[in-house]
Amino acid sequence: MSDAIARSMTPPLLPRHQWCSRSVRDLAWCIGSPPLVTLQDDQYLWPDEAWYRHQVEGFAMDLDTLDAGEDLARAEFDRSRDNRLGAWFEFLLAKWLQRDSRYSLLARNVAVRRALRKGGRETLGEMDFIVRNLEQGLTEHWEVAVKFYLGRPGVANAEQWVGPGQKDRLDLKLARIREHQLPLSATSGARELLAKKGIVVDRSRVIMKGRLFYPLATEIAPPAYAAPGHLRGWWVRLHDFANAFGCQDWRWRRLARGEWLAPVNESDDAEALAIKDFAVAGEILGASWPRMVVALVDGAEVSRGFVVPDDWGTAE
Repeated sequence: MSDAIARSMTPPLLPRHQWCSRSVRDLAWCIGSPPLVTLQDDQYLWPDEAWYRHQVEGFAMDLDTLDAGEDLARAEFDRSRDNRLGAWFEFLLAKWLQRDSRYSLLARNVAVRRALRKGGRETLGEMDFIVRNLEQGLTEHWEVAVKFYLGRPGVANAEQWVGPGQKDRLDLKLARIREHQLPLSATSGARELLAKKGIVVDRSRVIMKGRLFYPLATEIAPPAYAAPGHLRGWWVRLHDFANAFGCQDWRWRRLARGEWLAPVNESDDAEALAIKDFAVAGEILGASWPRMVVALVDGAEVSRGFVVPDDWGTAE
């Protein structure tokens, strides 16, 4: 097994918990998975892995209750008709904050506007969550994001980590969070709006989750601001896929975008194929878009990555 594959082996979230419900596992992942990025920042909070582990361990009994059959309101989310993965991530975080006795969710998706000289108002942006930290007696502005980036070898550091579609870049996303989204709660418009609700924000926090996918063929370093324990994956070109994993006695399946969060386990009812059959399956062969795939042993996920078209990452 190559070092790149070994480093991307899927770690357990909480070893003593194997929730059956996919939604509950997604919820546990949203709370307890390690951060994608941690920055040394005097202005804003970027929680580390230990903070997230404390959060999910303190919520474990609620997760067990939900997994035993209590409705997690997946139907409520489906009725919103917003099928973006980021929307599902925000929805789950909101459900956690509404249920966890350590927090109170005061407001969500708060639009901040300013008056224009010629009349009317301009929207500056939205604050994702306004949260009361009941243990510390502080009110926090949370900006949240879930992102998946692939590292391109031979590309300038700032442009190296991109989304599967190569339009989203990690460095640009971080710049927007720090320079635009986080400062929103300190603007006069936000302060006035929140004051009408009796809310004063004490500090801001970033909840950024996801995974970085490293090329199998080339060794590259993680970005300097990646969290030490960030989740890893790999990516490989289609014509190299079968050879790269042919020696592993694993079974494979493709993940729909809505399945990109929590690890797969034996409770997920989906067919997995041997590498030879999977490599020529119609959903992989000839695909014009990167496909996220998982490797399974006895129905449980052991590794995940992207199989990308042969010309991915080569266009100017």
